[in-house]
Amino acid sequence: MPMPAKAQVGPGQLPIGQSFSVVLTRAKNQRLKNAVGRFRDEVSRRTGMPLATEVEGSTNPTLTVEVEHVGKEIPELGEDESYN
Repeated sequence: MPMPAKAQVGPGQLPIGQSFSVVLTRAKNQRLKNAVGRFRDEVSRRTGMPLATEVEGSTNPTLTVEVEHVGKEIPELGEDESYN
């Protein structure tokens, strides 16, 4: 996977507990929501902790994913997956 154009790393750690939440900002579609759900499920599987199923709507999310524009709901051959 290519690296994102911008990533902000702050001091401290990313706490993962049962209150862990992810919010998509700006552009979003079902494909992105599904990807966040798969990420959440993988974190839950690896930690052994059940995590909330809500993908968006948190007022104080643990992790914010900002997407400038979305691809099509069903990926196509030759789709531009570049970061900028």
